Amino acid sequence: MAIVKMKKLTVFTVSSLSPSIVRSLMKRKCIQIDETPLSDYEGLDIRKYRCEEKRYELESKVGRIESVLPVLHKYSKAKKKLFHPRRTIDLDDFANSEAFKKAEDAVIQAEKLSQQLNECRSNQVKSEAQLQSFRPWLTYDLPLNFEGTDQTVHGLYVMATDRLPETVLEEFAQEGIYCEQVSCDTNILYFSATFAKSTADEMNRKLTTAGASKVFFKDVSETAEKAYAAGLKRISGQQELESIIVNQFGKLSEQIEDIETLYDVYETERLSLEHQYKMLCLDDCMILTCWMPEPNEKAVFALLDKYDCAYEDDEARVEDDPPVLLKNNPYSANYEYVLGMYSYPRYGAADPTFVMSIFYFIIFGLMFADVGYGLLLTVIAFLGVKLLKPKEGTRKFLKMFGWCGISSMICGVLFGGWFGDLPYAIMENMMHIENPVEKVPFFNGLIMNPLDNIMGFLILSFAIGGIHMIAGMGIKFYKLCKDGHVLDAIFDIGSWWVLFAGLVLLAFNMKAALIVAGVGALMLILTQGRAAKGPMKAVKGVGSLYSLISYASDVLSYSRILALALVAAVIGKIINLITMLGSSPVGFLFMLIILLVGHVMNLAINVLGTFVHTSRLQYIEFFGKFFEDGGRIYEPAHNSDKYTIEP
Repeated sequence: MAIVKMKKLTVFTVSSLSPSIVRSLMKRKCIQIDETPLSDYEGLDIRKYRCEEKRYELESKVGRIESVLPVLHKYSKAKKKLFHPRRTIDLDDFANSEAFKKAEDAVIQAEKLSQQLNECRSNQVKSEAQLQSFRPWLTYDLPLNFEGTDQTVHGLYVMATDRLPETVLEEFAQEGIYCEQVSCDTNILYFSATFAKSTADEMNRKLTTAGASKVFFKDVSETAEKAYAAGLKRISGQQELESIIVNQFGKLSEQIEDIETLYDVYETERLSLEHQYKMLCLDDCMILTCWMPEPNEKAVFALLDKYDCAYEDDEARVEDDPPVLLKNNPYSANYEYVLGMYSYPRYGAADPTFVMSIFYFIIFGLMFADVGYGLLLTVIAFLGVKLLKPKEGTRKFLKMFGWCGISSMICGVLFGGWFGDLPYAIMENMMHIENPVEKVPFFNGLIMNPLDNIMGFLILSFAIGGIHMIAGMGIKFYKLCKDGHVLDAIFDIGSWWVLFAGLVLLAFNMKAALIVAGVGALMLILTQGRAAKGPMKAVKGVGSLYSLISYASDVLSYSRILALALVAAVIGKIINLITMLGSSPVGFLFMLIILLVGHVMNLAINVLGTFVHTSRLQYIEFFGKFFEDGGRIYEPAHNSDKYTIEP
């Protein structure tokens, strides 16, 4: 509903106190720390604060914890939870506890175990590869590294061939090479070859030419059978070692929560140091610049008064680009996420969240008008908030969908959506009730059903769209009046309202409509060129009527409300039609499976489509009438909250 007033706060303190002050401010989430510009202190021997060694140390600690946590979760013996809510704990208390030291030791142990596990698995892979190389030679009864006698050369060879092994070896024998087949696998021949040393070069050339490749086992001084058995024994030992390591991981995983808390402790220290990097140093003095929401003023001053420091605050100026903090009621605050996806309003402009939240609620419900889907969406969203304890942004996002689910349920009752037409499908196909719509009209909608009255629902969509656009123009009207431009508001906004009123009256009274529309058009012609000179006044005035086409195009955009409503309803109806297979046990079970899978998929697909198109109508048709973007989001300095919540 409003943008919170900001103040620029500058704090001067001694270097030794700056970390404590920054940590205290972070814990209370009461200010946003900005880079302190050197240009504000020209002529002074001033510099940026730096502490690279400490920074790298903290980054290393955070990175180490991030690397061991997935491994500990993988081998945890605890029952896996569907939801993993954040832990409520004071990080300062934890940092001074015995659990902190134990968590640090657990991280060191987990790193060592991870290294041992990687080495163990690497050795297993090598051993498996070695066993694979031994398998073709298991019947070979000489040591694998045997290379011949004083007069002969002996070696092991492998050769791809589509001929009979006997034929190949006989040809080698005719060349003076004595060969023995060891094994044969499909088209691969494994054999040993022996020939005189005096003909070694010639025989090697003949073997190579024929396609034979020599196999080397230089470090294996035993038969393949013995080497294979030794390899199996090594693998068995490595597997036992792996099992021991995994069990040790399981014991360490009992400290996962403390290790996650340790992560937030170190990450908070790192964030604190990052904020200190934004400060300036002057001898032993530190200068901190930050933005403070006006409601936080007393709390911040009370905190700073506990330290030996000086501070001053100034009113925020638009040219200083202060951050934007929105202040909305508990309901509309949940829609700030939608606004943030587009752009925050610039500081000093109008906050549209409250008005947007009302229309978002209505339009989403119209697009996804179904009691069943709305109930599922509401339960999933609000249950997620309760069980997951998510961060502020995610919490608002989920709650927004929860409210949109309520809107879908309301519109489902009004426009006849109950998992498509499931009640009527059951009545007609399973209970064999003829014309169930006439006998039980409640499920067909208290106002209308889009499938039965497409034109009526389209007109309703256009009407909602027109009101939505006029509301956007109303915000612009209010902003102009607030800034003292009352005539501009009347001429630029009021003139169009008069013209629109005339166009609406066309459906009721032609004569009155022409008079009112004519007055509106005349107001536009006479006022829209008021900033021009000479004949251009009239040209711009008449030309302004061309914008009527743009407004008409905007209204037509709201036909997507009908389109999305029909998509969800028709798909739901088709799913219900497919599932009505009869009353046999098999058919009933099949029906339940298709109903469940089909409607869950319909929910997922159409929630996404409805979210996108409802947001688009806000961004283009609504914001386009008044919105002044360019604001940067207020991001208060705070402790790390990835795994924990401060009490």
